[in-house]
Amino acid sequence: MRRIIIVALAALAAACSLLSGVDELSFGPMDGGTDTDTDTDTDADTDTDTDTDTDTDTDTNNQQGTCAAPFVLDSWPYLGSGTTVGQQDNFSNTCWTECCPGLSESVYYFAPSVEGYYTVSVTPNAPMTTVLVGVMEIECADGGYCVIAGVNEEYGSAMVEFYAWYDTAYYVVVEGIDADGPYDIYIDESTGVAGTGTCMDPFIVEYAPYSGGADTQAQPNDDFVNICGGDCCPSNDAIWLFQPTWPSTYTITLTNVGYSDGNGFALSVLANECTDGIACVDDTSGAETGGEMISVDLDADGTMPYYIVVQGMNLGGQFSLAIDDGLDGGVIVSD
Repeated sequence: MRRIIIVALAALAAACSLLSGVDELSFGPMDGGTDTDTDTDTDADTDTDTDTDTDTDTDTNNQQGTCAAPFVLDSWPYLGSGTTVGQQDNFSNTCWTECCPGLSESVYYFAPSVEGYYTVSVTPNAPMTTVLVGVMEIECADGGYCVIAGVNEEYGSAMVEFYAWYDTAYYVVVEGIDADGPYDIYIDESTGVAGTGTCMDPFIVEYAPYSGGADTQAQPNDDFVNICGGDCCPSNDAIWLFQPTWPSTYTITLTNVGYSDGNGFALSVLANECTDGIACVDDTSGAETGGEMISVDLDADGTMPYYIVVQGMNLGGQFSLAIDDGLDGGVIVSD
């Protein structure tokens, strides 16, 4: 009997030990599984956040400053900096000018919500010393139509002013002439060139260097039938008032913006008064094809007002007008 009881107790102890081992095996892995699931969920959340950040960066980098993906501007004034280094060379004929082979451009886009005059000023930084700034309307393309374009005096700023129509696409193209490099750019609404371009209400040159332009076919008046004593010209006139405050020689350059032959221009300068039939200080004519330029050198005395008159020799059309800063006299012109 005693032997039977001892054997029974031994069997019971073995059974309890077995059950205890099963409990340990059951709960241990379940706790570990919970930890594993938690770690996996946390890692997955982290991966999702990383993907979101990557998408945002990719969208920003897609804006390359090209015609296809220009830098988009929607508020004024805009003051920024950029570089043509690493940009694409999409223009062999920027704004009718064969400039600049092997050099790249930066392109900015805006469609104004307010119709009116806008000013664009670009200042190059080394190694770029001279820069071309052009404004294309509606389409951005090599050799495309430009509203206006301008080039800076060496180490100065290139500035253009133009009239922009409401909700119309405009592309500002910046291209170094002598080298790719960094630049500063400023774009803002402006008061315009003050006037309608007639003798009674001329455009005003407030400072030099100056870049402007007009379209003789869009001008309201033909104030001159007998310009500089000659029977010229059948088109309406575009007239600027220029009153330098320092005696110097100022070069006035007209560039034909059109593309059709035969639409040349007459460029004349009158002293003191804007009257048909009086003698001119200087005059020239030509620029019958797109991209062709004519110029006169005005020896200003620093006290007298001058009227710059542009007429179409035939139909005329669009042109740009530039006046250098007269630095050979040592002082920049002011109003």
